Amino acid sequence: MVSVGPDVKPALAQQLVVDTSMPGEGPSAELLESELPMVMDGQVPLRDIITRITQEIYADLINQSETLGSQDEVQRKRQICSFVIQAKRQIVKLLAIVKWARDAHDVQKSMNITAFLMDQNQQFTQVVGAIDAVREGLKATRLRNHDILTSLDVLSTGTYQRLPRALKDPFIPPAPFTNPQVTKTMSDFEDLMQFRLQMDEILPAEMQNYRISDGRVAFLVPDQFEVAVCLLGARPEDGWFFVSAEFQMNVLGDATVTQEFPRVPPTHLKNLITDEANGRMGLYVPLPVDPNIPPELQPPRPKLPDGVTDAPLVRLYNFMHMMSLTYHLEILAHQAGRLRSLGWAEHLRIEMSNDRRTLTASYWLRKPPAIKHPARSAYLAARNPLPLLGGKLIIAVEPRPRDRSNSLVWEMGLRGRKPSEEPESFGMNVRWEPAKGAWGIDALASPATLVLGVDPQQLDFEALLLRVLRAHAREVVQKIYFDLLAHVPPLSMPGVMTLHEQSLDLAGALELRYNFMGPELAQDGSAMGDPHAEALIMTLDLRTGQIGMREESQLSGRAVHVHSACTFINDDPIHLASAILRLRMDTILEDVQKKALALGLRCHDRRPVSMEDLQRFGRSYDRRWIQLSQFSEYYLVVVLGEEGFRFALTETRGLVVKPSGTSGDAALGVGANPPPTMRITDSGWLQPEGIGLEGVASIVPGRFRLTPEQIKELYAYCCARVSYKLVELQLRAKAIPYRSILSQLNAPQHAAVAEAAALGVAGPAVLATQFQAHVPFARAIPVLVVDSELILAGVPAAEAAMPNIQITPLHWWSAQKCQVVTSVKLKYVQPPVGPAMNTPTPLPTPGPSTGAGVNTTPGRPKRVRPPPPRIMRPSDSIVYDTQEAVVSFVSDNVQTCVEEFLDQWAKVSRMVIVAREVTTMAKEREWTDVRLLSFDLQTVEFAYAAGYAVTINCTGDLLSAGPGTYSLRFRAFGPVAAREGGCDPEDEDAERPNPHADMASLLENKMCSSGVRILVELLRASLPVVLELERIRAESWVSDISGTRASPVMDVVAKSCSWFRVLYSGRRALDVRLLDDHAMLVDGAHSVSAPGPSAEKDGPSGSTARAGSGTGTTAEPAGWLRPISGLRDICVNVVRESAAASKDRGNAISASPNRDTRRLSAGTRREQSRTAARVALLDHGLVCPREDVRTILRAVHGQLRDALAAAGPDG
Repeated sequence: MVSVGPDVKPALAQQLVVDTSMPGEGPSAELLESELPMVMDGQVPLRDIITRITQEIYADLINQSETLGSQDEVQRKRQICSFVIQAKRQIVKLLAIVKWARDAHDVQKSMNITAFLMDQNQQFTQVVGAIDAVREGLKATRLRNHDILTSLDVLSTGTYQRLPRALKDPFIPPAPFTNPQVTKTMSDFEDLMQFRLQMDEILPAEMQNYRISDGRVAFLVPDQFEVAVCLLGARPEDGWFFVSAEFQMNVLGDATVTQEFPRVPPTHLKNLITDEANGRMGLYVPLPVDPNIPPELQPPRPKLPDGVTDAPLVRLYNFMHMMSLTYHLEILAHQAGRLRSLGWAEHLRIEMSNDRRTLTASYWLRKPPAIKHPARSAYLAARNPLPLLGGKLIIAVEPRPRDRSNSLVWEMGLRGRKPSEEPESFGMNVRWEPAKGAWGIDALASPATLVLGVDPQQLDFEALLLRVLRAHAREVVQKIYFDLLAHVPPLSMPGVMTLHEQSLDLAGALELRYNFMGPELAQDGSAMGDPHAEALIMTLDLRTGQIGMREESQLSGRAVHVHSACTFINDDPIHLASAILRLRMDTILEDVQKKALALGLRCHDRRPVSMEDLQRFGRSYDRRWIQLSQFSEYYLVVVLGEEGFRFALTETRGLVVKPSGTSGDAALGVGANPPPTMRITDSGWLQPEGIGLEGVASIVPGRFRLTPEQIKELYAYCCARVSYKLVELQLRAKAIPYRSILSQLNAPQHAAVAEAAALGVAGPAVLATQFQAHVPFARAIPVLVVDSELILAGVPAAEAAMPNIQITPLHWWSAQKCQVVTSVKLKYVQPPVGPAMNTPTPLPTPGPSTGAGVNTTPGRPKRVRPPPPRIMRPSDSIVYDTQEAVVSFVSDNVQTCVEEFLDQWAKVSRMVIVAREVTTMAKEREWTDVRLLSFDLQTVEFAYAAGYAVTINCTGDLLSAGPGTYSLRFRAFGPVAAREGGCDPEDEDAERPNPHADMASLLENKMCSSGVRILVELLRASLPVVLELERIRAESWVSDISGTRASPVMDVVAKSCSWFRVLYSGRRALDVRLLDDHAMLVDGAHSVSAPGPSAEKDGPSGSTARAGSGTGTTAEPAGWLRPISGLRDICVNVVRESAAASKDRGNAISASPNRDTRRLSAGTRREQSRTAARVALLDHGLVCPREDVRTILRAVHGQLRDALAAAGPDG
């Protein structure tokens, strides 16, 4: 162990102790790092910065959400942009700090090491200095004589007997007081304070209520403060010192104000109060004299004049009295600031005087009006000056006369003495000063009668302000009421205008009810009920000081222009009467707009069109634009004139408006006259009596009321006219002639009408049924008929359509999206096949059933096939009537219905051709396993082999004359596919994989380029190969999962539709290529080149001859692959084994006693000999018949797999 000297601190000694019991090992790095001193100079925790910035951004965001609602659009955008920029700057700075903080740990460790080294240097310096001091002190040290007397005292008594008091007092603690001594001392001290308060001290009358306890005296001044003081000592010249204080108040409203301004002052405020109170009470108390400071340098102390008695408690009262009043005023100011942040900022201004004794709240602030015409603005301002505020509420701490009783108590307490201080008397005075000329009122009667004051037990600035605002609002509403009665005769009729009490918090105490809407609109004699049920309520908003109007009616939202009228009135109250009268016409149009909106229509009060275009409607008060929801450029315009309503159907077009140098509302398109951005291209007046709209034609001239049914009829008729117009424009653009045929109401009803109508189909037989709900429109709504040869010119399978094609818009009378149905009757069609039936659906024929559709297979239960449906809907856009052979194409877009019809027709026609080709090819080739499974005009599904099917549908551009693009989906079914896929044949729900699905993209390209016939031939030819390749892949997966042995097969890929590759380990591959009638198995490392003369001569057929040159393949390596060693020997063995197996099968057949079997044996031997003759060995593979490729591929793969597994990956 390392020893430590006696002068070293114990803690440091413990740190320096090192255990040396295990040599070669020292303390760990963590222990050494923990011994370093922690230095935080200049360091700030990262969490504090993140918390502060997050809270600051959150507080700004909350402030924005509370204040943006009361601002206009321009200010709101500008303030949001400023907030985003400021927040982005803070976040970018924080990001830089966070990136720098990654190295904060290393910097902190470096600072700790630096501090440790500095401490070590300081300790070394101190040790050197201490040793030098000891060396210098030893020079003067002399050995003293032995103190025999002190030694005897210590040995005999055990303590020192002759130590001086100067040594004993600092080191020997005095005996503590006992509890009785403490109690007696406190009691004597309290008696002394009671004596001084009764006999010596001068107390104000307000501080006569006090109590003495716990060694201190507490003075209670109701509604102001409670302060506790104590004496410095028992001598007469000892003064008082401050102990504690508590303000006597109760804060209402937000709880955060109580936290900001508690009754008991917080520490920092208490320290300030303590210093000030002690300074005031000890103003004339003499301070102890420092003997080290000359008398002439000591600061002078104030002295009492002769005959004047010091009154320290009076000075304490004056200080705490003013402190409590200003504290209450600060609370009110804080509440006012909080109120401004809650939406009052634009209409309330708070000001505090420099001495913090006067609080001024200016309410109902308004912005100066925009000066558009300086001369006129100056004239109006001089004629009708409007102040920019409604009034002021002033709360001030001001002197007030003392109470007479308090004065008498003060005089009696002096007892002939002259005090150094007089008690002050202040209070909170509240004054209300309404602005002269606000709302045209020069003087109010309320300020003289309204008594206002501040109650310390209920400090609430909002309640005080609302009391003033309610009184001011009552005066303004009464003034408006009497001015309207005196100057506007139509409004002075009994019952038209009444005053009512208002109970809302932020509304005036009175509301003005204007009941002109109901009586004016009841002139047509219709039952309106109580005319006072529809009224306009005018109130004065206490927050903004502006007129607010709301509607109290059975159908709210009738007067949309109420807001603009309020703005107009608030800007200039002189125009109040004219603005209210203007609401009559607006109310009539708003009644129309409200009913249109109730019907779900989009109604606009104005559109940005030029004045020249508006002159089309003639002289009118105003108009409403009902936009057709499905045709946004068309409007039903309801024009309000002197004689009544007129109706027009208008087509508009948007204009490209160049940006100008304007700013403000004009730049945003806000204002009375925004720049025109629309142009009326076509318009026409509607004659309701001429088109069969009896409900609209029944409108009496001079009456201004439209029912919802009348608006609905007008809107439906306009939608019908526009939809037919758009269809006609498309036909004209393609130069296709058409005919318009009016609907026949008495058309014969077909049996399938109900079923088709339930599916939403509109065919020729259904139109009459759907028009029955709109009988007045039947004479005006036509049906378009087009010649099929003209509209289908250049489109595939145009000859399949009958001469006439019918185009009919639908759903223009309802809220549904308008659709166009194009009906085509087919000359011939491939019979549709259901997905659950494997034969085409037969058309119903007269006579008894012949068993078609009934399963008569022996040994199986008979199942009656359900009859085919009358209406088939393969997609949302195609409907097929199987009995009428009518295909209906439904288009959801009226403006592109002709193009959509041509596209759908091309798709259907291509699918019909595909289905016909499959059926024809199966009959021509006598392929019994090729059959049509499903055909619904959109999709064709057929089986190309037993248990394997493909689904084809058209995609891409279908209007071109090319082959088009197709999408293929493969599936497997039946017991054959189940056995090939390793599934249970009895399990119908088991997933049966189709190996052709992996090469769907290659087959799609083949289908697009060569057609369905080549596709079917290629699928049937490649099926044995892909099945065997799938088995090889599954076998490799099983061996890898089971872990019995490592399979050399890495992957199986399709290079093309007739080229497949099996990848083995060691970069080896076996290619399988399909030719016309043969298949070639070749080493993938050798590419196949053009045949040479010898191959063409020696080859048995053209297909085999094209397999290679010379002996079959070239020796050119194919890229990164390595040749397969011994592949030719494997091929030779496979050919021999195949020939031997064929011979054994032939011998087995020839040994059969059956004559037919022996005849078959001879044919089989001849076939086997021909097969062996067609097999050709190549240098790096072989060529075999296509029907034997699966067997030979399995044999070659088996021997090749065993050889590669035995040789290893590098063999």
